Order: sequence, then C-alpha cells, then structure tokens
Amino acid sequence: MRIKKLTTGIRIYSLLGLAALVVAYVRTYLQYGEYGWNSFAHTAMSWFLHYAALVVMAAISHVAINGYRKYFFEKIDQPNEIRMEQTIYHVAVFALVAAVGIFFLAHWVPSGDLRY
Repeated sequence: MRIKKLTTGIRIYSLLGLAALVVAYVRTYLQYGEYGWNSFAHTAMSWFLHYAALVVMAAISHVAINGYRKYFFEKIDQPNEIRMEQTIYHVAVFALVAAVGIFFLAHWVPSGDLRY
C-alpha cells in the first residue's frame, strides 16, 4: 500500500489533523446545533484552533509522562524516553474516540423519544 511508503511524521500529523477536524465538527454540532460550518474560512479556522489545541495537549502530556514517570515507577524496565510521535498518536486516538463517542451519545436517546 502507498500509506506504508509515507514517513512516520506525515502519518502521525495527518492522524492529528483528522482528529482535530472530527473534534471541531463535534464541537460545532454541540455548540451551535448545526452539522457544518458557514464557510470554508470558518472550517479552516476551527480546524486550525483544534489542531493547535491537540498539539499543545500532546506537548503537555509528553512533558508530564517523561518528567514524572520515575516518580510513579521506581524501577523502569526501559530507560528510553517515550518519543513525541508516540505521545501524539495516543492523544490523537484518544481525541478521535472521545469525539465520536460524544457525538453518538448526543444522538442516542436511552429511554425513547424525548420531547421538549
């Protein structure tokens, strides 16, 4: 497959971009009750803000994981630090799963049709 030929960085940051788009879409639906944006500029701005937020979240997670793992684990089997790509992968997958789960929970009515 052609995906295997792409570098790890391209695949990781593409996954992060997809996660940011899904999170932005779900947030737009929950906040405004709409299934999309009014223009391409709104789409790009919303995507970029969520992408930047996920990058910041990954950076904070990476520092916390590598900085405090000796505190939590007295004996570390692997002396290597966790790479940033691994942290970004975990943050992106977590964001995707959480956004899809929230989207489905927002549409699922457990006790039948609720009428307001």
